[in-house]
Order: sequence, then C-alpha cells, then structure tokens
Amino acid sequence: MMPEPDFFVDIHCHPSLKPFEKSILHHYEHSSNYRDKHSVWYYRRPGLMSRILNYLSSLTRFTQASFSHMNKARARVVCAALYPFEQPFLNNRLGKGWLSYLLTHLPTGMHYEKAAFIRSWRNYDYFYELEAERKFLEQLHGQIVQTPGGTPSTYHLVRYYEDIEEVLNQPRAA
Repeated sequence: MMPEPDFFVDIHCHPSLKPFEKSILHHYEHSSNYRDKHSVWYYRRPGLMSRILNYLSSLTRFTQASFSHMNKARARVVCAALYPFEQPFLNNRLGKGWLSYLLTHLPTGMHYEKAAFIRSWRNYDYFYELEAERKFLEQLHGQIVQTPGGTPSTYHLVRYYEDIEEVLNQPRAA
C-alpha cells in the first residue's frame, strides 16, 4: 500500500495571470519579492473592503492562487493555466475611455497600461501573449525565494510526469 502524500495537487489555477498583467509597468520583469504585485509569490491578506466586496458581489479582487498561498496550503504540484486575456472582454459599450476601463478594472484588477496595450492590437495575437506569459514564468524557474513566513521555496517548470517525481523526491528548499 502506498503512503498518503503530505501535499496537495491543484490541477487548474492561474498563478501568473495577475502578476503577468501587472508586470507591464516593470518591462515584464518578474519579481522574486512576495510584496511585489508583479510576482507569482505575491502575498497580502485581503483587507476588510475587499472581503466585503467579495461577500456581497462575488468579485474577488484579491489574489488566491499565488505560489505563496499554495505553499502555505501545502500544494506541491500545480497545473498552471496560462491565459492570454481575451480582447473582447475589454470591449464594452462605453468605448475605450476611463469609464470603460473601470468596468474592466473592477473585476480583473488589470492595469490601464495593459488594457490599452491589448485593445491597441488590431489583430490581437493570443499566441504572442501566451508565449510572453510562459517566458514570464521561466524567469524564476528554480530560483529560491523567501515566502511571507520566511520559508525558502522555489518552483520548477516540468514537462513530464518523471520530472514531477524527480522534483518531489528532492529535499525542499532550505
């Protein structure tokens, strides 16, 4: 009989969605500091207003899938879904001004610069954005970072099940 693992697997989450969108202001450089919004390690407890908004409207403006959150929850295997933002989601009947942007920003938290960038492409290239998000994740692949609790941690991008087994059999970052 196989022993029960002491970790969890998340088969679908978006840990890089918000940090990648926020990184436009930092030339798509990925931060290893969990206090920076352009890091997949970003961690900040939601404030009272964010929790009330979430409760009343089901709008979740705070990060739920950062690697810091998953580390704290003992998730060791994560299937990170990459997501090029859909251009039609940014288009509404109010046009392209600030009011239109606010309607997009409220549910997504997307920065104005990123929304303007996506809207500006006549033939928006989803594959280009997908590749850019993948490269964003590759920047910190294998690098040890400090989590909010002070625990050193890392993530590894893998291709095959054997790669997952190899990483799981390694001692945790110290």
